[in-house]
Amino acid sequence: MKSTLLLLFCLLLASSAEAQQVVITGRITDRANGQPLSGCTVLQVGTTNGVSSNADGSFYLSVPGSLQIVTLTVSSIGYETVQRQVEVGDSVFFGLSVSYKTLCDLTINPSWKAGLSSGVRYAPLGASIHFLGSHHIPSSLKLHVDYQTNLRQNHAFIAGVELPPLLRHNQFTITEQVSYQQFQAAPAKLQFRAYSATVGLGVYRIGSVRVPDLLVGAGHSRYQTLQRPEAAAETGYGYIVGLRRSFGYPLRALVLVQATRWPDFWQLQGSASRAVFGKFSAGVSYQQLRRYQEVSLTLSRYFY
Repeated sequence: MKSTLLLLFCLLLASSAEAQQVVITGRITDRANGQPLSGCTVLQVGTTNGVSSNADGSFYLSVPGSLQIVTLTVSSIGYETVQRQVEVGDSVFFGLSVSYKTLCDLTINPSWKAGLSSGVRYAPLGASIHFLGSHHIPSSLKLHVDYQTNLRQNHAFIAGVELPPLLRHNQFTITEQVSYQQFQAAPAKLQFRAYSATVGLGVYRIGSVRVPDLLVGAGHSRYQTLQRPEAAAETGYGYIVGLRRSFGYPLRALVLVQATRWPDFWQLQGSASRAVFGKFSAGVSYQQLRRYQEVSLTLSRYFY
């Protein structure tokens, strides 16, 4: 009887160990330009266990805890399939190369994000459109245009272009972006416009810790008070510092904070967006400069 109970106990322990799951985390990018690849298939070889990569290229795959090494295949339309053995519980990085044999037969469709936005204080009506680039064109740019208005004197306009990375070396990237912004608010009695160029310095991981990208840059602004239209506009150069961090599952969010020092005042900017309901994203942004303070809400849909 004791032998039977001992055998049953050992079988229960074995089945319990087999049932335990361990998560393999990783990130997938385009090897040529370092851009994250979403929608890639990550499959455990010999099983039907698989997941797709998130918007920032990250993935999270659960495998049995009884295994020490598993073989994964990573594939995406227009790219060469990669197969590699990885240690269970490890964090891995995959860089995919474009498959030119497949590319010739593809209809290349860029990815877009379009949505509605609303400013809480000054400009309640708005829209945005973002060109997110094509996974199959390494030299593609990312563009975004956001506009809000109250159909009278108040409006906010922001446009930007994200260029291909200057450098991609293992998990280290250098990205650059140029942007233009213009705000006018009669209650705050100001008119403001600025041009800026920002460089992002990113390291995907330091050890097992995800770290945010460091943003540095410079720009030129023009500030005009509406309280005294006859007064000369204030112009000058400024410098920019900020942080940008993307979060994978379950948050699936992008957060940015940025401060710009113009000659006589600070401009503070912040935004956070999160994927919701699959093809949608919701976000909030904040702008402050002198008497101007605005909170904006956005709801967008992805188009592939």
